[in-house]
Amino acid sequence: MVKSKPKLLRKLANKTYTILKDHIEYTLTEAGKVTGVLALKQIGNQALHPLERIFWLCLILIAVNGVQYLTTTQLKRFSMSPTVISLDRDYLDWSGPLPAVTLCYHDHLDVQKANDFIFEKWNVSNSDDEHFYFSEFLNTIIDASATNYGDIVRFAEDDRFDDLDLYDVIRAVNKPFKQEINSFDPNFEIHKATVMTERGMCYVFNSQISDFLSVE
Repeated sequence: MVKSKPKLLRKLANKTYTILKDHIEYTLTEAGKVTGVLALKQIGNQALHPLERIFWLCLILIAVNGVQYLTTTQLKRFSMSPTVISLDRDYLDWSGPLPAVTLCYHDHLDVQKANDFIFEKWNVSNSDDEHFYFSEFLNTIIDASATNYGDIVRFAEDDRFDDLDLYDVIRAVNKPFKQEINSFDPNFEIHKATVMTERGMCYVFNSQISDFLSVE
């Protein structure tokens, strides 16, 4: 008697399911032994109740989702503000000392200070044709860094800049620090110092050598 086609397909499906199930359980068990991850070994353990194996499976899924969430969050935070911070923490006393921080503005120039400086020094107002030229000069010297000092050369032939102390000019038009810095200890006094770096004039916090580098 020839078996009906539905029964034959059902038998083939059951056999395929059994083979796949055995292979998956064997793979998970071996993976648990090799990696030391208990949950993988328990999922493939046929001696456990199905609910126990489902429990271990849920733990694995939760762990994977947690890692994915943390990784995505950190990558998003780093893409928005590419800053790496490393600090030592005393977990026993729950003390987190503020590390030394150096902050440099992307745009160092304070526009209002620059306008006032241009008017006082060269008697040039915002409406004058030369105002843009003097603004370019101030922008060039205050944004000067180790990589673009050569940009100042184009102003070298202008006699009106001969008697200027560029260091004093930078201090006069530099953007003031207005951000608020907080520490774990509200009573801790945060020391801020203005220093000249290879990235121009910057601000240093909680640094032991800031007193030697300060321009104030």
